[in-house]
Amino acid sequence: AGLADPYVACCGAHSGADTAPAVARAAVAAAAAAAAATVGAAGGGGGVGGVAADGLGAVGSTKRRLAADGARAERNRGVKRDVGAATAYRLGFLTTHWPFFEPFLGAAGVDTSLTGPVAGRCLGPLRRAVGDPVGLPLPPTDAFAAQPPYLTGGTVRPYQLHGARWLVRHHAAATGGVLGDEMGLGKTMQVAIFLEYLAVERGVRGPHLVVAPLSVLPSWQAELARWSPSLKVLLFYGNEVERGRLLSSVVLPGDFDVLLTSYEQLVAERRLFGSQVVVWRYLVFDEAQRLKNWDADVAAAARRQACYSKLLLTGTPLQNNLRELWSLLRLLFPEVFGGAVAEAVFASAFTLTSELSASRGAARVVMNPALVDAAHALLAPLMLRRTKASVRLALPPKIERLVFVPLSPVQHAAYKTVLEADANVLKTARRAVARSQAAGGGGGAAAYTTGGIMNVLLQLRKVCNHPALLPAFDEHPGDLTAALVRDSGKAAMLDKILTAAAAAGDRVVIFSQWTQTLDVLEDVLTYRRVAFLRLDGGTSFARRKYAVRRFSDPDDAVLVFLVSTRAGGVGLNLQAANVVVMYDSDWNPSMDRQAQDRVHRIGQTRPVTVYRLATRHTCEERILYY
Repeated sequence: AGLADPYVACCGAHSGADTAPAVARAAVAAAAAAAAATVGAAGGGGGVGGVAADGLGAVGSTKRRLAADGARAERNRGVKRDVGAATAYRLGFLTTHWPFFEPFLGAAGVDTSLTGPVAGRCLGPLRRAVGDPVGLPLPPTDAFAAQPPYLTGGTVRPYQLHGARWLVRHHAAATGGVLGDEMGLGKTMQVAIFLEYLAVERGVRGPHLVVAPLSVLPSWQAELARWSPSLKVLLFYGNEVERGRLLSSVVLPGDFDVLLTSYEQLVAERRLFGSQVVVWRYLVFDEAQRLKNWDADVAAAARRQACYSKLLLTGTPLQNNLRELWSLLRLLFPEVFGGAVAEAVFASAFTLTSELSASRGAARVVMNPALVDAAHALLAPLMLRRTKASVRLALPPKIERLVFVPLSPVQHAAYKTVLEADANVLKTARRAVARSQAAGGGGGAAAYTTGGIMNVLLQLRKVCNHPALLPAFDEHPGDLTAALVRDSGKAAMLDKILTAAAAAGDRVVIFSQWTQTLDVLEDVLTYRRVAFLRLDGGTSFARRKYAVRRFSDPDDAVLVFLVSTRAGGVGLNLQAANVVVMYDSDWNPSMDRQAQDRVHRIGQTRPVTVYRLATRHTCEERILYY
């Protein structure tokens, strides 16, 4: 089957994968020799055209380059053969679960049954390839009934063995799926032991591709080194020159089993990811909610990858509409959800609109309860989701305390100044909302944003964090004095929390959304002579690894880790701390929960206390409660 076929770019193989490596090894030398003979007869030219035509440069000498080209071509053909071997199982999976797909494939009155035209259009290529309208059921497996002896990195919990066994079953049909365990339950570890199982028991070593946020890559390196020791792991990250060196010296010759890279590199490195130079066996997207916008560049780059099977890892719930779910499912099952009809049905099921309800001033929700229930039913065979409560994980408790602090005199003056200076903006926005409601529109969010109200809100939130964030109220620019603590209610409370933590021997992680706030907190900690580390969106990859390693060292004198909520709220392992301070709250509460789970996760041995700071009688109360 060629990659142009609709099922090739998204699925893989079953039993054929077990014998493909042996076939590949036997054919690599012959393929390389044949290629060398062909080029030699032609005068030695430029080698196999695949590399040169793709602009990938030379691998080395002509013979080495030809050998690498031949080996890579044979590996790609091996994956394609496995795709064909798995087609019957993929068809059987879709046929068995077709009733769950039906509600999203057509409007009322459209025949979406297995014998109807919709199923014929979706499943036709698979049926023709198999020669059977039904396919084969998923084969049973006894994998991971107990912890295998080759997994020596530690004790694997029962629910993690169950997760790995779930991956094995879906791998048989190359259906992938969504591993949606709650944050902190070890999704990375489950994938690592599954890949080790493929290598040790099936002889399938790759090539696998893992795409993850930059902050998560060190965790992947550590987990693969611990649980997949037989696999060669390559970190594909760097500037264009460094990526070119890795491409020519490691990737093209195939001297790796698992390639780790970031979403940014997936988009930027078009020499490798822009064309199907490598056909991946297993493609893993960590924090896969990054792909929920089908029109984004990163989603387009993900679609370009040809592979055996895809797996999405995400413990983050969808937020705005079910079109986000359609985007993720279309990546897994393009033959089923590729049409505009499915997109429209998902969009009509649930949407958080920009309109405001007149009663509460909150965003209006459009929901079709029947389709929402159908979406839950559809996810049942496609996603494995466990929570900490459901697996009865013996984690120490997490206690969250909401701490209200008053405005300091300087903050009070700054808050009043912002409101008075933007009084006309507030009045204009209020009149725009009133006009919209009078016209029957309900008062849209655009009435606020176009009037500049969001900018006013931003300035007020800055005042709540620290008045020094407004230049007009930075009374001591560059000076490390007591005013840094005295002028902010939050800073004064944080000073007390840090004093108590230092006395108790606790370590503290402080999250904030703004790097400007982290700048001010750096000054506060420097004034108090508190040892700290920092991680935000501008922190280099090497610096991230260094900072996390230092913070995890029990003998290090570091007390505080300053972290940007969005840049470091996922993937980090900060269980060396047991105190979390949410200096400000995100509009999206799941972002705050993800950040807290950097500390409250597997391996934590002490109770975790979370202090959420909020300023009394300000806009922050509205953010928390509405």
